[in-house]
Amino acid sequence: MRGRFAVLLFITTFDSASQLMARQLNQILHTYSPRINAAAIVLEDPDYAPLAQVFRDSLDLDYPVALADAATLRGESSFGLIRRVPTLVVLGPHAERVWEREGFVPPAVIEQALDSVARGYALSEAP
Repeated sequence: MRGRFAVLLFITTFDSASQLMARQLNQILHTYSPRINAAAIVLEDPDYAPLAQVFRDSLDLDYPVALADAATLRGESSFGLIRRVPTLVVLGPHAERVWEREGFVPPAVIEQALDSVARGYALSEAP
């Protein structure tokens, strides 16, 4: 994922806001491809692994959906404790966190954030 912006969506499969944001992220991915990557991380017990696949398939998502590992569920990953779903995190081209929001985020706000951080990188990398 390095070299591009990565949009990570932390979700649960049973939450309607997570489902809506997953669909919206799919549209944003198509709009911004190939400039961004996207993935969803399901914050549920490993016993529910089949639900993550059904979630991806039923929503016809074009990006990976994976279960969080135990460290992420405990809040011991580099993302810290995810207290609310959905949570959206945007990583910069060097895998640094550049933008984050908890709860439902309208697509226009996400697109504004992506445009803003991309402009910031373009300006900082200009000669």
